[in-house]
Amino acid sequence: MSKKNLKDKIRQVGFWTFSGVFWYLVISFFLLSDYPIQDQPFNGKDAYMVVKDALGLAAAFLAPVAAFMLFQDWREQHTKISNDQLSRKIITDLKEIECLLNYLTARNGQDKFLIQQSRILEIIHQITIANNDLYTVNKSAEDFKNTVIGIRKDFISILMLESNIGVLSEQIAKNSENESKESKNASKNASIKMEALSNQRCGLQENFKQVLVDLKPLSITED
Repeated sequence: MSKKNLKDKIRQVGFWTFSGVFWYLVISFFLLSDYPIQDQPFNGKDAYMVVKDALGLAAAFLAPVAAFMLFQDWREQHTKISNDQLSRKIITDLKEIECLLNYLTARNGQDKFLIQQSRILEIIHQITIANNDLYTVNKSAEDFKNTVIGIRKDFISILMLESNIGVLSEQIAKNSENESKESKNASKNASIKMEALSNQRCGLQENFKQVLVDLKPLSITED
Protein backbone atom coordinates (compact mmCIF):
# COMPACT_ATOMS: atom_id res chain seq x y z
CA MET A 1 0.00 0.00 0.00
CA SER A 2 2.87 2.39 0.80
CA LYS A 3 4.46 1.68 -2.59
CA LYS A 4 1.17 2.55 -4.25
CA ASN A 5 0.98 5.80 -2.31
CA LEU A 6 4.56 6.66 -3.28
CA LYS A 7 3.77 6.01 -6.95
CA ASP A 8 0.71 8.26 -6.70
CA LYS A 9 2.81 11.03 -5.17
CA ILE A 10 5.44 10.66 -7.91
CA ARG A 11 2.73 10.89 -10.57
CA GLN A 12 1.34 14.05 -8.98
CA VAL A 13 4.77 15.67 -8.76
CA GLY A 14 5.51 14.67 -12.35
CA PHE A 15 2.23 16.12 -13.54
CA TRP A 16 2.73 19.48 -11.81
CA THR A 17 6.38 19.64 -12.88
CA PHE A 18 5.48 18.97 -16.51
CA SER A 19 2.67 21.53 -16.31
CA GLY A 20 5.00 24.12 -14.82
CA VAL A 21 7.66 23.53 -17.48
CA PHE A 22 5.08 23.66 -20.25
CA TRP A 23 3.60 26.98 -19.14
CA TYR A 24 7.07 28.39 -18.46
CA LEU A 25 8.02 27.59 -22.07
CA VAL A 26 4.82 29.08 -23.44
CA ILE A 27 5.15 32.32 -21.47
CA SER A 28 8.90 32.60 -22.18
CA PHE A 29 8.53 32.14 -25.92
CA PHE A 30 5.65 34.59 -25.92
CA LEU A 31 7.63 37.27 -24.09
CA LEU A 32 10.75 36.77 -26.25
CA SER A 33 8.84 37.00 -29.51
CA ASP A 34 8.14 40.15 -31.46
CA TYR A 35 4.86 41.00 -33.15
CA PRO A 36 3.45 39.68 -35.32
CA ILE A 37 4.70 36.33 -34.00
CA GLN A 38 4.01 34.41 -37.22
CA ASP A 39 6.35 36.66 -39.16
CA GLN A 40 9.32 36.19 -36.84
CA PRO A 41 12.06 33.64 -37.73
CA PHE A 42 12.79 30.83 -35.30
CA ASN A 43 15.71 31.73 -33.04
CA GLY A 44 17.44 28.49 -32.08
CA LYS A 45 19.76 30.14 -29.57
CA ASP A 46 16.92 31.76 -27.64
CA ALA A 47 14.92 28.55 -27.77
CA TYR A 48 17.89 26.58 -26.42
CA MET A 49 18.37 29.02 -23.54
CA VAL A 50 14.67 28.95 -22.65
CA VAL A 51 14.55 25.14 -22.67
CA LYS A 52 17.79 25.00 -20.68
CA ASP A 53 16.40 27.38 -18.06
CA ALA A 54 13.13 25.41 -17.90
CA LEU A 55 14.96 22.13 -17.33
CA GLY A 56 17.20 23.79 -14.73
CA LEU A 57 14.19 25.09 -12.84
CA ALA A 58 12.53 21.67 -13.05
CA ALA A 59 15.66 19.98 -11.68
CA ALA A 60 15.97 22.56 -8.90
CA PHE A 61 12.33 21.92 -7.97
CA LEU A 62 12.46 18.13 -8.25
CA ALA A 63 15.62 17.55 -6.20
CA PRO A 64 14.30 18.76 -2.82
CA VAL A 65 10.80 17.49 -3.51
CA ALA A 66 12.09 14.00 -4.36
CA ALA A 67 14.29 13.99 -1.26
CA PHE A 68 11.36 15.08 0.91
CA MET A 69 9.06 12.42 -0.58
CA LEU A 70 11.61 9.66 -0.06
CA PHE A 71 12.20 10.80 3.51
CA GLN A 72 8.47 10.87 4.19
CA ASP A 73 8.07 7.38 2.73
CA TRP A 74 10.99 6.07 4.78
CA ARG A 75 9.59 7.64 7.94
CA GLU A 76 6.15 6.12 7.35
CA GLN A 77 7.69 2.70 6.75
CA HIS A 78 9.89 3.04 9.83
CA THR A 79 6.86 4.04 11.91
CA LYS A 80 4.82 1.05 10.73
CA ILE A 81 7.68 -1.39 11.31
CA SER A 82 8.22 0.04 14.79
CA ASN A 83 4.50 -0.27 15.58
CA ASP A 84 4.47 -3.85 14.33
CA GLN A 85 7.41 -4.85 16.53
CA LEU A 86 6.12 -3.02 19.61
CA SER A 87 2.58 -4.40 19.26
CA ARG A 88 3.96 -7.96 18.97
CA LYS A 89 6.06 -7.44 22.10
CA ILE A 90 3.04 -6.07 23.98
CA ILE A 91 0.92 -9.07 23.01
CA THR A 92 3.71 -11.45 24.09
CA ASP A 93 3.90 -9.71 27.48
CA LEU A 94 0.11 -9.84 27.83
CA LYS A 95 0.17 -13.58 27.21
CA GLU A 96 2.80 -13.97 29.92
CA ILE A 97 0.56 -12.09 32.35
CA GLU A 98 -2.33 -14.33 31.29
CA CYS A 99 -0.30 -17.35 32.41
CA LEU A 100 0.71 -15.68 35.68
CA LEU A 101 -2.90 -14.75 36.48
CA ASN A 102 -3.89 -18.41 36.32
CA TYR A 103 -1.63 -19.07 39.32
CA LEU A 104 -2.12 -15.75 41.10
CA THR A 105 -3.59 -16.25 44.55
CA ALA A 106 -3.37 -14.51 47.90
CA ARG A 107 -5.07 -17.35 49.77
CA ASN A 108 -1.83 -19.23 50.42
CA GLY A 109 -0.05 -16.35 52.12
CA GLN A 110 0.84 -12.78 51.30
CA ASP A 111 4.56 -13.47 50.70
CA LYS A 112 3.99 -15.66 47.65
CA PHE A 113 1.31 -13.29 46.40
CA LEU A 114 3.64 -10.29 46.67
CA ILE A 115 6.26 -12.09 44.57
CA GLN A 116 3.67 -12.90 41.90
CA GLN A 117 2.29 -9.36 42.06
CA SER A 118 5.76 -7.85 41.72
CA ARG A 119 6.42 -9.81 38.52
CA ILE A 120 3.07 -8.81 37.02
CA LEU A 121 3.62 -5.14 37.89
CA GLU A 122 7.06 -5.32 36.27
CA ILE A 123 5.54 -6.64 33.03
CA ILE A 124 2.75 -4.04 33.19
CA HIS A 125 5.43 -1.35 33.41
CA GLN A 126 7.15 -2.77 30.31
CA ILE A 127 3.83 -2.83 28.46
CA THR A 128 3.11 0.78 29.45
CA ILE A 129 6.46 1.96 28.07
CA ALA A 130 5.99 0.03 24.80
CA ASN A 131 2.42 1.28 24.45
CA ASN A 132 3.52 4.88 24.94
CA ASP A 133 6.15 4.39 22.22
CA LEU A 134 3.53 3.38 19.65
CA TYR A 135 2.89 5.93 16.90
CA THR A 136 -0.77 6.86 16.52
CA VAL A 137 -0.61 6.89 12.71
CA ASN A 138 -4.07 5.47 12.05
CA LYS A 139 -7.27 4.32 13.77
CA SER A 140 -5.95 0.78 14.26
CA ALA A 141 -2.97 2.08 16.23
CA GLU A 142 -5.22 4.35 18.29
CA ASP A 143 -7.64 1.49 19.04
CA PHE A 144 -4.73 -0.80 19.96
CA LYS A 145 -3.31 1.74 22.41
CA ASN A 146 -6.71 2.35 24.02
CA THR A 147 -7.31 -1.39 24.34
CA VAL A 148 -3.97 -1.89 26.08
CA ILE A 149 -4.72 1.01 28.44
CA GLY A 150 -8.05 -0.65 29.33
CA ILE A 151 -6.33 -4.01 29.90
CA ARG A 152 -3.75 -2.38 32.15
CA LYS A 153 -6.52 -0.91 34.33
CA ASP A 154 -8.15 -4.35 34.55
CA PHE A 155 -4.83 -5.86 35.68
CA ILE A 156 -4.56 -3.36 38.51
CA SER A 157 -8.16 -4.11 39.51
CA ILE A 158 -7.46 -7.85 39.50
CA LEU A 159 -4.41 -7.40 41.74
CA MET A 160 -6.40 -5.26 44.18
CA LEU A 161 -9.27 -7.75 44.22
CA GLU A 162 -6.93 -10.68 44.84
CA SER A 163 -5.20 -8.75 47.64
CA ASN A 164 -8.58 -8.13 49.30
CA ILE A 165 -9.48 -11.78 48.83
CA GLY A 166 -6.26 -12.71 50.63
CA VAL A 167 -7.13 -10.42 53.55
CA LEU A 168 -10.61 -11.94 53.84
CA SER A 169 -9.13 -15.44 53.63
CA GLU A 170 -6.85 -14.68 56.56
CA GLN A 171 -9.79 -13.31 58.54
CA ILE A 172 -11.77 -16.50 57.91
CA ALA A 173 -8.79 -18.61 58.97
CA LYS A 174 -8.44 -16.67 62.22
CA ASN A 175 -12.16 -16.77 62.96
CA SER A 176 -12.24 -20.51 62.40
CA GLU A 177 -10.01 -20.90 65.45
CA ASN A 178 -12.72 -19.27 67.57
CA GLU A 179 -16.06 -21.03 67.85
CA SER A 180 -17.94 -18.03 69.21
CA LYS A 181 -21.12 -16.85 67.49
CA GLU A 182 -19.53 -13.52 66.56
CA SER A 183 -16.60 -15.26 64.90
CA LYS A 184 -18.90 -17.51 62.91
CA ASN A 185 -20.96 -14.54 61.73
CA ALA A 186 -17.79 -12.67 60.83
CA SER A 187 -16.55 -15.69 58.87
CA LYS A 188 -19.87 -15.97 57.08
CA ASN A 189 -19.84 -12.30 56.09
CA ALA A 190 -16.20 -12.57 55.01
CA SER A 191 -17.01 -15.62 52.89
CA ILE A 192 -19.87 -13.77 51.16
CA LYS A 193 -17.59 -10.80 50.41
CA MET A 194 -14.81 -13.08 49.24
CA GLU A 195 -17.15 -14.90 46.86
CA ALA A 196 -18.36 -11.59 45.41
CA LEU A 197 -14.78 -10.40 44.91
CA SER A 198 -13.82 -13.74 43.35
CA ASN A 199 -16.69 -13.52 40.88
CA GLN A 200 -15.69 -9.96 40.01
CA ARG A 201 -12.08 -11.02 39.50
CA CYS A 202 -13.10 -14.00 37.34
CA GLY A 203 -15.24 -11.69 35.22
CA LEU A 204 -12.34 -9.32 34.61
CA GLN A 205 -9.99 -12.18 33.83
CA GLU A 206 -12.40 -13.80 31.36
CA ASN A 207 -12.93 -10.46 29.66
CA PHE A 208 -9.17 -10.00 29.37
CA LYS A 209 -8.79 -13.45 27.78
CA GLN A 210 -11.39 -12.60 25.14
CA VAL A 211 -9.80 -9.21 24.43
CA LEU A 212 -6.40 -10.87 24.08
CA VAL A 213 -7.80 -13.34 21.55
CA ASP A 214 -9.15 -10.46 19.45
CA LEU A 215 -6.02 -8.31 19.81
CA LYS A 216 -3.84 -8.49 16.70
CA PRO A 217 -0.42 -6.95 15.94
CA LEU A 218 -0.45 -3.70 13.99
CA SER A 219 0.03 -4.44 10.29
CA ILE A 220 2.88 -2.92 8.30
CA THR A 221 0.74 -2.76 5.15
CA GLU A 222 -2.22 -0.96 6.75
CA ASP A 223 -2.61 2.77 6.16
